[in-house]
Order: sequence, then C-alpha cells, then structure tokens
Amino acid sequence: MDIRLSSKEIYFLSELLHIEVIVGMTDPFAGNTQSELKEALFQIQEDLIEKEILFEKETFEIERRVAILINAMRPQSVYLRLSRIEQHQQEDTHYYFTPKLVVKRTKAPDADIHKIELIGTPLEAFTEIVERFSLSHVEKVDSRSIYLSRDTFNQLLQSQPVDMGPEIEAFLYSLKTRKLAGQVEVITWDDQRGNWDTADLSFIHGENGVWLTTPETVEGVKIVYIQPVAGVEIEEQIKKLILE
Repeated sequence: MDIRLSSKEIYFLSELLHIEVIVGMTDPFAGNTQSELKEALFQIQEDLIEKEILFEKETFEIERRVAILINAMRPQSVYLRLSRIEQHQQEDTHYYFTPKLVVKRTKAPDADIHKIELIGTPLEAFTEIVERFSLSHVEKVDSRSIYLSRDTFNQLLQSQPVDMGPEIEAFLYSLKTRKLAGQVEVITWDDQRGNWDTADLSFIHGENGVWLTTPETVEGVKIVYIQPVAGVEIEEQIKKLILE
C-alpha cells in the first residue's frame, strides 16, 4: 500500500486529520500570504478530488488507505531518519513507527514528490533498515578508540590536511577508502516532560572496518569519540534505538 503526494498535499491532508506537526518535514506554506495560501489550498483540494484521494467538497472525506498512511505520521509516533551516503550520494529515508505498523516516506531526488508506503510491523521495518546497510559480515578492526576535537573531525571529513599522530592512521585509512557512511536519528515526543527526545548513531565503513562516531561535549569542549566496532554491533545499536 503506497501513495505519491507533494509536500503541500501531505500538509493539506494532515490539517484535515488534525495532525499538529509532521516530524522531518518543513511547512511548505511557510512565508505565504493569506491570499497565496487560500489560492494554493483551493488548487490542492481540486487536485486531490481529481486523484480520488478526497471526496465531497463539503465534508472532505479522505480515501481510507491514504488516511491510514497520513495518520501514522502523527508526532505521537516514533520518527526515524535514515541517512545513507554512498559514492558521494546521500539518500534520506523517513520512518514513522506506531505500536503496530510502520510507514516509510521517501522524497524523489529531483521533484517535490514523496512516496509514502506501509512497511509492516516495527520488527519488519528494523529488518529493512539493517539490510540497507548490510554490515553483519564486517569484523571489528584491531585498533584503539580515539578522541578528536569536533573541528578536527570535520576537517578530516572534508579531506583537509590535518597534522595528527600515528594513532589515527587506521581510522584515516577507512575514511580515505570510505565505502559507506550512515546515520540513524530517532525523535520521540515525551508527554510527561513536554519536549522532544533525540538519539542518533553515526558510522563510517571503509577498507579498514566500521567506525562508530559519537559527538560528545566534555567540560564545554566539543569532541568526537571514534571507536572500531563489528558490523553486528551497529545493527544491535540500531535495534536498541528503534525497539526499546
């Protein structure tokens, strides 16, 4: 079950379903004047009626399968953004977890078209996410964990020359021979505290294994903790972020 909608169509339908915010999306109507907004909403309404997604101009009844998919994107769901970088191309995928089902949203690279589809249960979604990285076969490299300042780490990512000691050579080799980089970010709403909770995980996979990169702040200094890990450890940490 899937649909393809523009960001404005998604927001229009979310308003009808009384969804306050869709995590991972910016408001496509931001900055519009009242007259521009009125004109845009009228056109979107007509387009959705023509697509048979919206019925009856007076009652605005939404086609059932579309309503199910949009409803799953409420802020009460657990939101997960998966970012995958391979051959200098970044691909972001957005998942919305409810207790029983998971909906995935992907945006076309060259158009404002979002594919929204039902993936299945949270466990099925976890399996799909892990398969996107395919790291279970990668063994842990025999090397020490290291700390770098955030600025130095960013310089390395941008291939800028940095005068460092031999202790980071193993990591540098993986960075220079990078096959894949990934980030998993999970955002949830905490009703008791009335704020958003965010947790994330980032890694780099090169010829010299997989390296988990964790930003930290120690006594006001921004650093990045870099540690070699086995591929299965990345999968276990992703599972912990999603399912716990």
